[in-house]
Amino acid sequence: MYVNLALSDKYAVGRGTDDYGAIKGWGILLTTNRVVNWETKDDIPALITGNAHLRTTAFYEDTARWHLVSDVVTAQSDAEWITLGNFQPFLLTPKLKIYQSSSLDFYSSYYMIDDVFVVPAEDGGLLPPDTTLCSGQFPLSVEVQGNPARFVWWDGDTTARTRQITQPGRYAIRTAWEGCEIYDTIEVKMAHNPGPLLQLPDLSVCPQNLPQVITLSDTLPFYNYRWSSGTGGRSVSLADAGVYSVTADHPCGSVSDTFALRLLPQVEVHLPPDTTLCREGVEQPFMLRPHGPALPNYYWSTGAVAPGIVVRETGTYWLRSEGACNTDTDSVTLRGCPARAYIPDVFAPDAARPENAFFLPVILNGVFLELAVYDRWGSLVYMETAGSGGEVRGWDGFSRRQPCPAGVYAYYLRWRENDTGTAHSAKGLLTLVR
Repeated sequence: MYVNLALSDKYAVGRGTDDYGAIKGWGILLTTNRVVNWETKDDIPALITGNAHLRTTAFYEDTARWHLVSDVVTAQSDAEWITLGNFQPFLLTPKLKIYQSSSLDFYSSYYMIDDVFVVPAEDGGLLPPDTTLCSGQFPLSVEVQGNPARFVWWDGDTTARTRQITQPGRYAIRTAWEGCEIYDTIEVKMAHNPGPLLQLPDLSVCPQNLPQVITLSDTLPFYNYRWSSGTGGRSVSLADAGVYSVTADHPCGSVSDTFALRLLPQVEVHLPPDTTLCREGVEQPFMLRPHGPALPNYYWSTGAVAPGIVVRETGTYWLRSEGACNTDTDSVTLRGCPARAYIPDVFAPDAARPENAFFLPVILNGVFLELAVYDRWGSLVYMETAGSGGEVRGWDGFSRRQPCPAGVYAYYLRWRENDTGTAHSAKGLLTLVR
């Protein structure tokens, strides 16, 4: 700021019949909040508390010229208000009498203050702003700005107005201006080439999860993304498996990355078609296992977890396998040998030989249901219904406890298959021999 001493005003530095004078120790106070409300205050308060940041050290008594008052001070980062004044009690304020009044008239002297300005001490506008360069952009030519008369570079040079910066770092210059020492710095950084654009491995997804959306982080220092699928931007939607690439630009060039999108296999369980355990008329053990490639796991209806099981009984069996993408199940029905009836056509009851005592057809892979025998005139001579377990006694050649005469008889036989439960019947002629 610039100061000039005047001789009459209500904002006085000296007041009274002999107080045309000057004072020192007054100055500037930098504060966050407003100290004096000039809209309501008509005069400077008698004392404003606070220590002035800029304090005068001389008596400014020249009424003909302006004087520069300046200093380097450190203010709070949020300081917004500048208050000018004397922050000392009147009795402690140094005073200098410069004019003696010859009468009892009331006179006063005051300071005129003009052109109050603040210059940042560490950002003096002497150098360009901070910058980031690629390795191929060095050296950087830096010229001092503002046309100062004298200056000192970071290495002590005071003559060159342009310097060449060959490596990253912080570089400074200082100069004196209007009584203040002004500093400025420029920080030059190196932009290193980024690493791989994508840090993720090849992707494996289930078919039902297509299309697959891939989004790159917005913190990556890249722009102008170009995907091999023909799209741009940080995100891409991929509907098919394959090998893809992406290219992106950065201040020092461009980078590319390649990755593969693979489909995980679907689990498919394939058991053999329905078949029979019957081999040469006899039910034999059967090794049951799925067709095709190995499955990730095996869960049989029997509780087994092996790739195959040995089946000894007829029935329906299923196998379930669970994969990363799906679960699949298949089943197979194993039948037994078909039921077959062996019926003799001659019957000679002989109590001495138990195997010949009864007319009893042999049923393989089935159970009896009913046996009936009729004489040549169609009269029923014997009737038997099997028990719950299919057991029967057979015909002993008697009817109503009387032996039947030798001759030809007719039979009717019914049975049921063990495997399918299907009922069958047969009828024919039987010769009774005595």
